[in-house]
Amino acid sequence: MRTNNGMYIRIEKSAHIDFPEGMTYEEALEYGRQQDAAGNLEFDLFIDVMYEDGEIANEAGYTEVIGVPV
Repeated sequence: MRTNNGMYIRIEKSAHIDFPEGMTYEEALEYGRQQDAAGNLEFDLFIDVMYEDGEIANEAGYTEVIGVPV
């Protein structure tokens, strides 16, 4: 039987971005930072409640568009 003592929350924030061709890894990271700072990215936010061993206790996902939950 599990208890709530070994639980934690995993939060994942991700966005899809098209990078110009020919960028190095470092250039792509900087381009992504610039796009984020300019507010040009739409993020998906996923929040999962996990047991200590990594098993998902309660998986929940919702879309967050520029800071406003939908």
